[in-house]
Amino acid sequence: MEHQDKKLEIWKEAIPRMNEEDLEFILDFPECFEPKVLNMVKRRYDKITKPEDGEEEYEKVEETLKDAVLRILREMDCSYDFDEDGDIHFEYQDEDFYIIIGEETQFINIWEYGWKVVDLNDAKEVARLRQAICGANYLGDISINYTIREDSNEIHVNCGTRALFFDYIPNRKGYLEYLLDRFFCAHQFLEYKMQQLYEKEHPNERVN
Repeated sequence: MEHQDKKLEIWKEAIPRMNEEDLEFILDFPECFEPKVLNMVKRRYDKITKPEDGEEEYEKVEETLKDAVLRILREMDCSYDFDEDGDIHFEYQDEDFYIIIGEETQFINIWEYGWKVVDLNDAKEVARLRQAICGANYLGDISINYTIREDSNEIHVNCGTRALFFDYIPNRKGYLEYLLDRFFCAHQFLEYKMQQLYEKEHPNERVN
């Protein structure tokens, strides 16, 4: 009897560590095991394969790219909403950005619209802007373009980039912050190019 009790204690310790496949193996050959062992195995099998009372069965839902972007924005403490096209609008370092996610793709498009405005009546400034944009796009990794707003007689400068954002990228939060910080570098570079052009047109105004 003492030997039997010892064997039962060993089973009591072993069964909670068994996986579903191990338990199924024992249940497939009930004639090879004692009734007390089989009862413990059945209870363990039911516990890991059937939901408890009040607990609903559910399938793990895979996180979509859009869900991942929204989660990361929350981790960055960036409040967000959606525009009329369903694109994600959020604020980062006091600037407005938009993230556009295409269908069935692991790429995101990031845009910043109208961060710089130039009066169309200022022909020289407009010319410098267009020339500076060409130079900045040639060397920079953030695309810069502009739109003409005839209603306000202004040119609005925009920045954008397209980036792979799939879940294998380590530290996607840090990666998104890096991409957004590159926009501010693009701002500075464009302003620098415009200042260079201005100084070339006005050499006597250079500071010695």
